[in-house]
Amino acid sequence: MLTVDALNRADAQLWRHAGDDAANTAKHCEHVASVARDEVARTLGSAWSSPAGDSARARFARHAETYEAAAMAMRAIARTYDGLAKAIETSQLTLHSALDYASRNQLKVNQDGSVYTDPVAQTPEAAAALQDVIKQTKEMITSVLQAATAADSAAADELRTLAGLVNVEDPKAVRDLLSGDGNSALAVALRLQGGASGLHGINVSPAQIEAARKASAETGMSFDLILAIMWQEQQWYQNYEPNLDGPLTAAGRRANWAGEETFKPDKSLGITHMKLATARGVIQDFPGSFPSLGGLSDSQLAKYIEENPNEDVRLSAYYMKQLQKNPHGATSDKQLFMLYAADTEQVRDSNAKYGDDSSQRGAAIKSRADNWDQLQQALRDADAWNGLPESERRKALDTLAAQTPYDRKVDLDPLYSGAGVSSSTYGTGPLPPDRAQFPPTPTPESPVQPAPTVPAPSPGPQPTPPAK
Repeated sequence: MLTVDALNRADAQLWRHAGDDAANTAKHCEHVASVARDEVARTLGSAWSSPAGDSARARFARHAETYEAAAMAMRAIARTYDGLAKAIETSQLTLHSALDYASRNQLKVNQDGSVYTDPVAQTPEAAAALQDVIKQTKEMITSVLQAATAADSAAADELRTLAGLVNVEDPKAVRDLLSGDGNSALAVALRLQGGASGLHGINVSPAQIEAARKASAETGMSFDLILAIMWQEQQWYQNYEPNLDGPLTAAGRRANWAGEETFKPDKSLGITHMKLATARGVIQDFPGSFPSLGGLSDSQLAKYIEENPNEDVRLSAYYMKQLQKNPHGATSDKQLFMLYAADTEQVRDSNAKYGDDSSQRGAAIKSRADNWDQLQQALRDADAWNGLPESERRKALDTLAAQTPYDRKVDLDPLYSGAGVSSSTYGTGPLPPDRAQFPPTPTPESPVQPAPTVPAPSPGPQPTPPAK
């Protein structure tokens, strides 16, 4: 979530200038398209009547389409910039009004929007009235921060979608994409193609993804927050056996359990790295949600957590609900994400003081805060892709496949995939001219490719894939 200072310092006019630049670029592209189509192509048609002239005229027609597609994309970028500028200005007006109200009432405002006052001697009636003012002010500020954050995230997603249009030269395809709300299957696929550089996947089975979804509905905790915990706390064996049902997983769980029993009694357990004492506290706080776990010994509970990853996910969701009972420094998902690792007075005070601003944090908490920031776009894209009907996902993949040479694979690689979610296919488009005479040898996992029209040289010995 944006902080008070971040919203206060935002310069809407800079976005308006960027929108003007994008609109001017669109006009230039429209002019070039018009010249290529209406002047050059017409001149070639009357002055160069031959197969070569026909080819040249067709090429200029394609240039016109490319520039027309670029113009539509730039117009959309201009609209996004202008919309963000308007959202910033509206949010700033509300924020300034709320800050003035706080100042008039001698209240102080933290970066996360929480409000407080220095303790003074008051009558019970005056204290109650002041608490009402504090509550009202906090609600105004946090509400406007949430609205500005939502506008900022939406604009970021729109711009990443439009960046994916750079290789789309068909005006109709661009027009179809822009006619939606920005979250069509093709729009999401284009964002996913941009990639989440440096981020490993949430390497758990679809069963654990579904467990996270159910735990979110049960506790009211954010689904993405639970997924972020699963990503951050990932056990080493999840990198090798994402389905958590192989021999390495079994060995890893036994090692964790043995460590808890012997040389490391505070060992973190399960795929969400929960300590035994933490699990005990959650079970005691929510006995009705874990009726069969209260009577287990430490050894039995440690074994239960290791052998039941779905319940481990539930325990983590309830732990964050427990953390939220004290609202100090726990007003956003990012703050809960940091408290999950270290629920200390220092972390809570820093959360309230700096809000979600990662630049003000240090040591291990800064690394964790930075990880949260890097995860957000990838989580939103994965959520959007997993939330689509499979028929729409397949249609978007087919569209991307048609634009991809048949020797390449289309792999969207979302951060996680639920059961039955398709995210990859093979290209069906022609090879580009520089590779047309050297088509690849089909691999066992790829479909048989069409026979080349030009003989290809022997590819030579192929490397042996590593044993799994």
